[in-house]
Amino acid sequence: KLQFLYLIEQAAHVGGGARHTMSGRRMFASMVAGFGGAVGVRTALAEERDRSYPKFSAAAEFPNFANHHSYLADVLTPEMYADMRNKRTFRGFTFEDAVRPGIEVPGSPTTYPIGVVAGDEESFFTFQRLFEPIVRARHDCPNHARHETNLNSFDLKGGVLNPQYVVNTRVRVSRNIAEHRFAPHIRRGERREVEYSVCRSLRSLSSPYQGVYYRLTDLTKKQIEDLDSYGIGFTKPTSPILLAGGFSRDWPDARGIHINKTQDVCVWVNESDHMRMIVNQKGGDVRMAFNKMSMILLEMEGGLNELGKTYAFNHTFGFLSPSLSNLGTGMRVTLDCKLPLVSKHPGFRDFLMNNNLVTSAEPVGGVVDISNLKRLGATEVQQVQHMVDMVSRLVSVEKAMEQGQTFKHL
Repeated sequence: KLQFLYLIEQAAHVGGGARHTMSGRRMFASMVAGFGGAVGVRTALAEERDRSYPKFSAAAEFPNFANHHSYLADVLTPEMYADMRNKRTFRGFTFEDAVRPGIEVPGSPTTYPIGVVAGDEESFFTFQRLFEPIVRARHDCPNHARHETNLNSFDLKGGVLNPQYVVNTRVRVSRNIAEHRFAPHIRRGERREVEYSVCRSLRSLSSPYQGVYYRLTDLTKKQIEDLDSYGIGFTKPTSPILLAGGFSRDWPDARGIHINKTQDVCVWVNESDHMRMIVNQKGGDVRMAFNKMSMILLEMEGGLNELGKTYAFNHTFGFLSPSLSNLGTGMRVTLDCKLPLVSKHPGFRDFLMNNNLVTSAEPVGGVVDISNLKRLGATEVQQVQHMVDMVSRLVSVEKAMEQGQTFKHL
Protein backbone atom coordinates (compact mmCIF):
# COMPACT_ATOMS: atom_id res chain seq x y z
CA LYS A 1 0.00 0.00 0.00
CA LEU A 2 2.84 2.35 0.83
CA GLN A 3 4.48 1.72 -2.57
CA PHE A 4 1.17 2.24 -4.36
CA LEU A 5 0.64 5.59 -2.64
CA TYR A 6 4.18 6.58 -3.50
CA LEU A 7 3.62 5.85 -7.21
CA ILE A 8 0.43 7.92 -7.20
CA GLU A 9 2.28 10.80 -5.50
CA GLN A 10 4.93 10.67 -8.18
CA ALA A 11 2.24 10.75 -10.84
CA ALA A 12 0.75 13.82 -9.17
CA HIS A 13 4.18 15.45 -9.02
CA VAL A 14 5.70 14.68 -12.43
CA GLY A 15 2.58 14.16 -14.50
CA GLY A 16 2.00 17.85 -15.09
CA GLY A 17 2.74 17.54 -18.80
CA ALA A 18 0.63 14.43 -19.16
CA ARG A 19 -2.31 16.21 -17.56
CA HIS A 20 -2.48 18.53 -20.56
CA THR A 21 -3.42 15.59 -22.84
CA MET A 22 -6.77 13.86 -22.81
CA SER A 23 -5.27 10.43 -22.08
CA GLY A 24 -2.97 11.90 -19.44
CA ARG A 25 -5.87 13.62 -17.69
CA ARG A 26 -7.92 10.40 -17.67
CA MET A 27 -4.97 8.43 -16.30
CA PHE A 28 -4.19 10.98 -13.59
CA ALA A 29 -7.86 11.35 -12.59
CA SER A 30 -8.34 7.62 -12.23
CA MET A 31 -5.20 7.26 -10.11
CA VAL A 32 -6.06 9.98 -7.60
CA ALA A 33 -9.86 9.78 -7.59
CA GLY A 34 -10.00 7.80 -4.37
CA PHE A 35 -7.61 10.08 -2.55
CA GLY A 36 -9.13 13.56 -2.88
CA GLY A 37 -6.54 14.95 -5.34
CA ALA A 38 -2.80 15.41 -5.09
CA VAL A 39 -3.00 17.04 -1.63
CA GLY A 40 -5.07 14.11 -0.38
CA VAL A 41 -2.52 11.72 -1.82
CA ARG A 42 0.34 13.37 0.02
CA THR A 43 -1.68 13.43 3.26
CA ALA A 44 -2.53 9.75 2.92
CA LEU A 45 1.10 8.99 2.15
CA ALA A 46 2.31 10.84 5.25
CA GLU A 47 -0.24 9.10 7.45
CA GLU A 48 0.69 5.69 6.05
CA ARG A 49 4.38 6.39 6.64
CA ASP A 50 3.60 7.44 10.22
CA ARG A 51 1.68 4.22 10.84
CA SER A 52 4.46 2.18 9.24
CA TYR A 53 7.23 3.80 11.29
CA PRO A 54 8.16 1.68 14.31
CA LYS A 55 6.90 3.31 17.54
CA PHE A 56 8.65 3.07 20.86
CA SER A 57 6.89 1.29 23.68
CA ALA A 58 5.32 3.20 26.57
CA ALA A 59 8.04 1.86 28.85
CA ALA A 60 10.72 3.25 26.52
CA GLU A 61 8.98 6.64 26.40
CA PHE A 62 8.09 7.02 30.09
CA PRO A 63 9.62 10.27 31.47
CA ASN A 64 12.60 10.16 33.81
CA PHE A 65 11.43 11.73 37.07
CA ALA A 66 14.64 11.17 39.02
CA ASN A 67 15.17 14.11 41.39
CA HIS A 68 11.87 15.67 40.29
CA HIS A 69 9.60 17.37 42.80
CA SER A 70 6.12 17.99 41.37
CA TYR A 71 2.56 16.73 41.55
CA LEU A 72 3.03 15.21 38.10
CA ALA A 73 6.00 13.14 39.26
CA ASP A 74 3.96 11.93 42.24
CA VAL A 75 0.85 10.92 40.28
CA LEU A 76 1.91 9.74 36.80
CA THR A 77 2.58 6.00 36.74
CA PRO A 78 3.92 3.87 33.85
CA GLU A 79 0.52 2.21 33.51
CA MET A 80 -1.29 5.56 33.40
CA TYR A 81 1.21 6.89 30.88
CA ALA A 82 0.71 3.85 28.62
CA ASP A 83 -3.04 4.44 28.69
CA MET A 84 -2.94 8.20 28.03
CA ARG A 85 0.17 9.02 26.02
CA ASN A 86 -1.59 9.03 22.62
CA LYS A 87 -4.66 10.98 23.73
CA ARG A 88 -5.44 14.46 22.45
CA THR A 89 -8.35 16.87 22.72
CA PHE A 90 -10.67 17.77 19.87
CA ARG A 91 -8.72 21.01 19.40
CA GLY A 92 -5.43 19.13 19.11
CA PHE A 93 -3.86 19.51 22.57
CA THR A 94 -1.90 16.33 23.26
CA PHE A 95 -1.05 14.51 26.46
CA GLU A 96 2.63 15.25 25.79
CA ASP A 97 1.75 18.97 25.55
CA ALA A 98 0.01 18.76 28.91
CA VAL A 99 2.89 17.13 30.79
CA ARG A 100 5.74 18.98 29.03
CA PRO A 101 6.33 21.52 31.88
CA GLY A 102 6.70 18.79 34.50
CA ILE A 103 9.09 16.82 32.30
CA GLU A 104 11.35 19.76 31.43
CA VAL A 105 11.31 21.47 34.84
CA PRO A 106 12.23 19.28 37.83
CA GLY A 107 10.90 21.66 40.47
CA SER A 108 12.10 21.60 44.06
CA PRO A 109 10.79 20.60 47.50
CA THR A 110 10.04 24.26 48.26
CA THR A 111 8.32 25.30 45.02
CA TYR A 112 6.69 21.92 44.22
CA PRO A 113 4.97 22.86 40.92
CA ILE A 114 1.92 21.18 39.46
CA GLY A 115 3.84 20.07 36.35
CA VAL A 116 0.90 19.94 33.94
CA VAL A 117 -1.14 22.52 32.01
CA ALA A 118 -4.52 22.50 30.28
CA GLY A 119 -4.71 23.60 26.65
CA ASP A 120 -8.49 23.93 26.49
CA GLU A 121 -11.69 23.02 28.31
CA GLU A 122 -11.70 19.49 26.94
CA SER A 123 -8.31 18.80 28.59
CA PHE A 124 -10.12 18.36 31.90
CA PHE A 125 -12.13 15.46 30.47
CA THR A 126 -9.62 13.93 28.05
CA PHE A 127 -6.87 13.87 30.70
CA GLN A 128 -9.14 13.56 33.72
CA ARG A 129 -7.45 10.39 34.92
CA LEU A 130 -4.26 12.44 35.48
CA PHE A 131 -5.77 15.84 36.24
CA GLU A 132 -8.26 14.84 38.94
CA PRO A 133 -5.84 13.26 41.45
CA ILE A 134 -3.45 16.19 40.98
CA VAL A 135 -6.22 18.74 41.51
CA ARG A 136 -7.58 16.93 44.57
CA ALA A 137 -4.12 16.71 46.12
CA ARG A 138 -3.25 20.35 45.37
CA HIS A 139 -6.55 21.79 46.58
CA ASP A 140 -7.18 19.26 49.37
CA CYS A 141 -10.63 18.37 48.02
CA PRO A 142 -12.46 15.01 48.09
CA ASN A 143 -13.10 13.24 44.80
CA HIS A 144 -16.26 14.21 42.90
CA ALA A 145 -16.83 17.25 45.12
CA ARG A 146 -19.10 19.83 43.48
CA HIS A 147 -17.76 23.37 43.25
CA GLU A 148 -20.23 26.16 43.98
CA THR A 149 -19.90 29.91 43.46
CA ASN A 150 -21.17 32.84 45.56
CA LEU A 151 -20.22 36.46 44.84
CA ASN A 152 -22.66 38.09 47.29
CA SER A 153 -20.55 40.33 49.51
CA PHE A 154 -23.50 40.80 51.88
CA ASP A 155 -22.99 37.21 53.01
CA LEU A 156 -19.66 38.20 54.58
CA LYS A 157 -19.49 38.62 58.35
CA GLY A 158 -17.35 41.57 59.29
CA GLY A 159 -14.83 42.15 56.55
CA VAL A 160 -13.47 45.56 57.59
CA LEU A 161 -10.06 45.10 59.24
CA ASN A 162 -8.06 47.67 61.17
CA PRO A 163 -6.02 49.70 58.62
CA GLN A 164 -3.31 50.14 61.25
CA TYR A 165 -2.53 46.44 60.77
CA VAL A 166 -3.93 45.66 57.30
CA VAL A 167 -2.38 48.34 55.12
CA ASN A 168 -3.43 47.12 51.68
CA THR A 169 -5.98 44.76 50.10
CA ARG A 170 -5.75 43.10 46.68
CA VAL A 171 -8.28 40.80 45.07
CA ARG A 172 -7.27 39.04 41.84
CA VAL A 173 -9.55 36.78 39.81
CA SER A 174 -8.76 34.91 36.59
CA ARG A 175 -11.28 33.94 33.94
CA ASN A 176 -11.11 32.22 30.55
CA ILE A 177 -13.66 32.27 27.76
CA ALA A 178 -15.50 29.05 26.95
CA GLU A 179 -14.85 27.33 23.60
CA HIS A 180 -11.48 29.04 23.13
CA ARG A 181 -8.06 27.45 23.48
CA PHE A 182 -6.13 28.43 26.59
CA ALA A 183 -2.74 30.18 26.62
CA PRO A 184 -0.53 27.07 26.19
CA HIS A 185 -2.34 26.07 22.98
CA ILE A 186 -4.02 29.18 21.60
CA ARG A 187 -3.28 30.35 18.05
CA ARG A 188 -2.41 33.92 17.10
CA GLY A 189 -5.73 34.65 15.40
CA GLU A 190 -7.69 33.12 18.24
CA ARG A 191 -5.72 35.12 20.82
CA ARG A 192 -6.59 38.28 18.90
CA GLU A 193 -10.23 37.25 18.88
CA VAL A 194 -10.08 36.80 22.67
CA GLU A 195 -8.56 40.28 23.01
CA TYR A 196 -11.36 41.73 20.88
CA SER A 197 -14.05 39.96 22.95
CA VAL A 198 -12.57 41.13 26.26
CA CYS A 199 -12.21 44.72 25.02
CA ARG A 200 -15.83 44.69 23.88
CA SER A 201 -16.88 43.39 27.28
CA LEU A 202 -14.92 46.15 29.04
CA ARG A 203 -17.45 48.59 27.60
CA SER A 204 -20.06 46.96 29.86
CA LEU A 205 -18.26 48.12 33.00
CA SER A 206 -20.00 50.78 35.08
CA SER A 207 -18.46 54.24 35.44
CA PRO A 208 -16.06 53.63 38.39
CA TYR A 209 -14.38 50.76 36.54
CA GLN A 210 -14.19 52.27 33.05
CA GLY A 211 -10.81 53.40 31.80
CA VAL A 212 -8.27 53.01 29.00
CA TYR A 213 -6.98 49.85 27.33
CA TYR A 214 -3.25 49.80 26.55
CA ARG A 215 -1.86 47.22 24.15
CA LEU A 216 1.61 46.08 25.17
CA THR A 217 2.75 46.53 21.59
CA ASP A 218 1.97 50.26 21.92
CA LEU A 219 3.96 50.72 25.15
CA THR A 220 7.68 51.26 25.58
CA LYS A 221 9.71 48.84 27.65
CA LYS A 222 10.04 51.48 30.40
CA GLN A 223 6.27 52.10 30.46
CA ILE A 224 5.62 48.36 30.85
CA GLU A 225 8.20 48.09 33.64
CA ASP A 226 6.72 51.13 35.41
CA LEU A 227 3.22 49.64 35.31
CA ASP A 228 4.64 46.36 36.62
CA SER A 229 6.38 48.14 39.50
CA TYR A 230 3.06 49.80 40.44
CA GLY A 231 1.46 46.35 40.62
CA ILE A 232 -0.93 46.96 37.72
CA GLY A 233 1.15 45.74 34.78
CA PHE A 234 2.78 42.53 33.64
CA THR A 235 5.82 41.54 31.64
CA LYS A 236 6.84 38.52 29.59
CA PRO A 237 6.96 35.35 31.72
CA THR A 238 10.39 34.21 32.82
CA SER A 239 9.35 31.25 34.98
CA PRO A 240 10.72 27.98 33.53
CA ILE A 241 7.35 26.31 34.13
CA LEU A 242 5.46 29.00 32.17
CA LEU A 243 8.03 28.99 29.38
CA ALA A 244 7.88 25.19 29.08
CA GLY A 245 4.08 25.44 29.08
CA GLY A 246 4.05 27.78 26.09
CA PHE A 247 2.60 30.82 27.88
CA SER A 248 4.97 33.33 26.25
CA ARG A 249 4.38 32.38 22.60
CA ASP A 250 4.05 35.36 20.20
CA TRP A 251 4.74 37.79 23.03
CA PRO A 252 3.51 40.57 23.27
CA ASP A 253 0.95 40.12 20.47
CA ALA A 254 -2.70 40.60 21.54
CA ARG A 255 -1.77 41.33 25.17
CA GLY A 256 -2.84 44.44 27.03
CA ILE A 257 -3.97 46.14 30.23
CA HIS A 258 -7.20 47.99 31.04
CA ILE A 259 -6.72 50.59 33.80
CA ASN A 260 -9.50 52.67 35.33
CA LYS A 261 -9.11 56.37 36.08
CA THR A 262 -8.29 55.95 39.77
CA GLN A 263 -5.89 53.07 39.02
CA ASP A 264 -7.42 50.81 41.66
CA VAL A 265 -8.93 48.46 39.06
CA CYS A 266 -7.18 46.83 36.13
CA VAL A 267 -7.82 43.94 33.76
CA TRP A 268 -4.96 41.97 32.21
CA VAL A 269 -5.69 40.49 28.81
CA ASN A 270 -3.97 37.32 27.55
CA GLU A 271 -1.27 37.18 30.21
CA SER A 272 -1.52 33.57 31.46
CA ASP A 273 -5.33 33.52 31.38
CA HIS A 274 -7.65 35.21 28.90
CA MET A 275 -8.34 37.84 31.53
CA ARG A 276 -7.30 38.65 35.07
CA MET A 277 -9.22 41.27 37.02
CA ILE A 278 -7.44 43.06 39.85
CA VAL A 279 -8.79 45.32 42.58
CA ASN A 280 -6.13 47.06 44.65
CA GLN A 281 -6.94 49.47 47.47
CA LYS A 282 -5.32 50.84 50.59
CA GLY A 283 -6.48 49.73 54.02
CA GLY A 284 -8.32 46.70 55.29
CA ASP A 285 -11.82 47.10 53.87
CA VAL A 286 -11.92 43.61 52.41
CA ARG A 287 -15.69 43.73 52.00
CA MET A 288 -15.50 46.76 49.71
CA ALA A 289 -12.70 45.27 47.59
CA PHE A 290 -14.60 41.99 47.24
CA ASN A 291 -17.80 43.85 46.33
CA LYS A 292 -15.94 45.75 43.58
CA MET A 293 -14.57 42.50 42.20
CA SER A 294 -17.99 40.86 42.25
CA MET A 295 -19.48 43.74 40.27
CA ILE A 296 -16.64 43.63 37.71
CA LEU A 297 -17.01 39.87 37.22
CA LEU A 298 -20.76 40.10 36.72
CA GLU A 299 -20.56 43.10 34.38
CA MET A 300 -17.81 41.51 32.29
CA GLU A 301 -19.81 38.30 32.05
CA GLY A 302 -22.82 40.31 30.87
CA GLY A 303 -20.69 41.87 28.14
CA LEU A 304 -19.48 38.44 27.03
CA ASN A 305 -23.05 37.13 26.99
CA GLU A 306 -23.98 39.86 24.51
CA LEU A 307 -21.33 38.39 22.20
CA GLY A 308 -22.70 34.88 22.69
CA LYS A 309 -19.81 33.92 24.99
CA THR A 310 -19.41 33.01 28.65
CA TYR A 311 -16.80 31.99 31.21
CA ALA A 312 -15.29 28.50 31.00
CA PHE A 313 -16.76 26.61 33.99
CA ASN A 314 -17.80 23.17 35.16
CA HIS A 315 -19.07 21.96 38.52
CA THR A 316 -16.17 19.58 39.11
CA PHE A 317 -13.28 22.01 38.65
CA GLY A 318 -15.06 25.38 38.91
CA PHE A 319 -13.82 28.19 36.68
CA LEU A 320 -11.27 26.66 34.34
CA SER A 321 -7.70 27.80 33.81
CA PRO A 322 -4.60 26.44 32.08
CA SER A 323 -2.98 26.41 35.54
CA LEU A 324 -4.43 23.65 37.72
CA SER A 325 -3.49 25.63 40.82
CA ASN A 326 -5.89 28.38 39.76
CA LEU A 327 -9.18 26.49 39.37
CA GLY A 328 -12.33 26.81 41.46
CA THR A 329 -12.90 30.48 42.18
CA GLY A 330 -9.70 31.49 40.36
CA MET A 331 -9.44 34.08 43.14
CA ARG A 332 -6.48 35.19 45.19
CA VAL A 333 -7.00 37.61 48.07
CA THR A 334 -3.81 39.21 49.39
CA LEU A 335 -3.67 41.30 52.54
CA ASP A 336 -0.51 43.26 53.32
CA CYS A 337 -0.37 43.03 57.10
CA LYS A 338 1.83 44.99 59.49
CA LEU A 339 2.69 42.26 61.99
CA PRO A 340 6.29 42.82 63.13
CA LEU A 341 5.92 40.63 66.23
CA VAL A 342 3.68 37.84 64.96
CA SER A 343 5.67 37.40 61.74
CA LYS A 344 8.77 36.62 63.85
CA HIS A 345 6.98 33.98 65.91
CA PRO A 346 8.49 30.50 65.26
CA GLY A 347 5.00 29.13 64.62
CA PHE A 348 3.98 31.79 62.09
CA ARG A 349 4.72 29.73 58.96
CA ASP A 350 3.05 26.66 60.44
CA PHE A 351 -0.05 28.73 61.24
CA LEU A 352 -0.27 29.84 57.62
CA MET A 353 0.27 26.36 56.23
CA ASN A 354 -2.22 24.71 58.59
CA ASN A 355 -4.88 27.25 57.58
CA ASN A 356 -4.36 27.09 53.80
CA LEU A 357 -2.64 30.47 53.70
CA VAL A 358 0.66 31.44 52.13
CA THR A 359 3.13 34.33 52.05
CA SER A 360 5.33 35.10 49.07
CA ALA A 361 8.29 36.69 50.83
CA GLU A 362 9.97 37.51 54.11
CA PRO A 363 8.50 40.49 56.01
CA VAL A 364 9.79 43.93 54.99
CA GLY A 365 9.58 46.54 57.72
CA GLY A 366 7.29 44.22 59.63
CA VAL A 367 4.83 44.03 56.70
CA VAL A 368 4.04 40.58 55.35
CA ASP A 369 1.67 39.62 52.52
CA ILE A 370 -0.81 36.85 53.29
CA SER A 371 -2.90 35.12 50.60
CA ASN A 372 -5.40 32.29 50.39
CA LEU A 373 -4.00 29.04 49.04
CA LYS A 374 -7.25 27.12 48.65
CA ARG A 375 -9.37 28.02 45.61
CA LEU A 376 -11.40 24.90 44.86
CA GLY A 377 -14.12 23.35 47.01
CA ALA A 378 -15.25 26.59 48.68
CA THR A 379 -17.21 29.56 47.37
CA GLU A 380 -15.75 33.02 46.90
CA VAL A 381 -17.53 34.23 50.04
CA GLN A 382 -16.22 31.30 52.08
CA GLN A 383 -12.65 31.91 50.95
CA VAL A 384 -12.81 35.64 51.71
CA GLN A 385 -14.45 34.92 55.08
CA HIS A 386 -11.65 32.49 55.93
CA MET A 387 -9.04 35.15 55.10
CA VAL A 388 -10.82 37.73 57.24
CA ASP A 389 -11.14 35.35 60.19
CA MET A 390 -7.53 34.13 60.11
CA VAL A 391 -6.00 37.60 59.68
CA SER A 392 -8.26 38.92 62.44
CA ARG A 393 -6.81 36.21 64.66
CA LEU A 394 -3.24 37.27 63.81
CA VAL A 395 -4.05 40.95 64.42
CA SER A 396 -5.49 40.05 67.85
CA VAL A 397 -2.30 38.18 68.72
CA GLU A 398 -0.16 41.09 67.49
CA LYS A 399 -2.07 43.50 69.76
CA ALA A 400 -1.62 41.16 72.72
CA MET A 401 2.10 40.77 72.04
CA GLU A 402 2.41 44.56 71.96
CA GLN A 403 1.11 44.48 75.57
CA GLY A 404 3.81 42.00 76.54
CA GLN A 405 1.86 38.75 76.30
CA THR A 406 3.62 35.66 74.99
CA PHE A 407 2.19 32.80 72.97
CA LYS A 408 3.56 29.30 72.73
CA HIS A 409 1.24 28.61 69.78
CA LEU A 410 -0.57 31.00 67.43
